Amino acid sequence: MSGRTRRVVLERPFETEGSAVPGAEPRASLPPPRDAARPRSVQDEIWLPLDPLRPRQLAHVVALWRGPESRRECLAIGVRPAPAPAEDDGCGERAILDVLRIDDRSVALCDGPGGLDAFTMRPWQGMARPVRSAFTVLVDLETGEIERDPSREPDPDGAAWLARELDGELLDHVHRTVVAPRGLDPDRRASVESLRGWSPGHLLRYSAVYPDSRREAFRFGGRTYRVGESHCPIALCPCHALVLDVVDMDGAPLPEYVGAVRLAPPSASVEITAERERSDDLLLEILDRFRDRYPGLGRLVERRRRVAVMGSLLVERYSGGALLARAPRQRK
Repeated sequence: MSGRTRRVVLERPFETEGSAVPGAEPRASLPPPRDAARPRSVQDEIWLPLDPLRPRQLAHVVALWRGPESRRECLAIGVRPAPAPAEDDGCGERAILDVLRIDDRSVALCDGPGGLDAFTMRPWQGMARPVRSAFTVLVDLETGEIERDPSREPDPDGAAWLARELDGELLDHVHRTVVAPRGLDPDRRASVESLRGWSPGHLLRYSAVYPDSRREAFRFGGRTYRVGESHCPIALCPCHALVLDVVDMDGAPLPEYVGAVRLAPPSASVEITAERERSDDLLLEILDRFRDRYPGLGRLVERRRRVAVMGSLLVERYSGGALLARAPRQRK
């Protein structure tokens, strides 16, 4: 890294527990998933039994819950791939979300040829439809931005609720659902041979190890910033290094490298390396948004563990099985 580097202590320390979305309920306070919530297929239909005591049910269809236990309400979501634009408009992978707003009287969701539907069982009526409102949105799976379908009845509160829920966990789940029919798998690990250019002491980019994983971006100020995530690949290394590289995708005439943030969670001290004048505040803003999208340390720990699996294979293949535990160098 050739830019100016300075050390900053974050005012907001890393959360070691919980994964609450800003403005949403703490998920750790709710009961764990029940086996009965697993979806089951009936011919061409996918059914999901609903469990209002859970904050989220992530399956082929999605249920997001909120409210007190005495009266829960839910966003039920069916996921469809969005058609490719006629021209490259700079957007990443996108999805269409068909949303039903329901409450805890509902017992099941059904996603079939006729679309997504919700049902409640009433002895005197049989299966009734308890849908309060319905709307459709287009989601950019890199930035998390949504566009409402103007042809459907608007539900501003429901759309705002959905926008708050679109954290990294949900974006990753929707991405996985959308790309699976194309034979892509975010858990597919690259071959060791494809990373033979790696050498001990350097980080590994997560997207290089898992090439089908979702790309990360943030949009503000009328510009899109793509963020690359690199981890220390040595399992026994104490550095816990994580580097976020930021690229301005609206740079002219080509995307422009903004700089990098080097972290070592759970330490609140970070290194900011800005390649452009007055980019320090921009990099800190992107870091704040990244941490809002991925609250807590659980996701970072898991992704580092996944990169370390590849690191152990690379060490075994190219270093004669030697244990390498020194901290990775920053790129020059």
